[in-house]
Amino acid sequence: MSNAETVLINILETAHHLAIATVDDLGNPHASYTPFVVDKHKHFYIFISEVSASTANLLNNKEASIMVLNPQSAHGDPFAPERLRLQCNVVPVLKGSEIWHSTVDLFKARFKDKVSTITQDEENFLLIQLKPFRGRLVLNKSDIFDISGNNLEEIKPFKP
Repeated sequence: MSNAETVLINILETAHHLAIATVDDLGNPHASYTPFVVDKHKHFYIFISEVSASTANLLNNKEASIMVLNPQSAHGDPFAPERLRLQCNVVPVLKGSEIWHSTVDLFKARFKDKVSTITQDEENFLLIQLKPFRGRLVLNKSDIFDISGNNLEEIKPFKP
């Protein structure tokens, strides 16, 4: 396994929050920060409030950009932390579906009792699947990789 693959897996296993960028119908940007889980296919899932500006943007535009920082590299170079940035397709998850239940189980395993308020207040929160289709993994200022593939399995050195 390459160093890039090791860092990618480490980020997915240890980070608990992601930054998400969306745009509204007028092209105005909006940023948010939320807990997430990842399934075996490397699809990301977030619970998001129906009243959030990000929710309307996600549902209307069907694409988002996410960034996940490696929490273990927080004390390294502040100008080049290890991070994963991905372009994603947005797929709302139907409440009560098999995917919804299995994803709630992932949230419960990762966040324990903290997720119960979200799952009990189902009417005000949507579960969104973020399916990455390309991205970039930054290990430091000189080790940068393009990522693609159905399970983020294609990792190639970035060439400007």
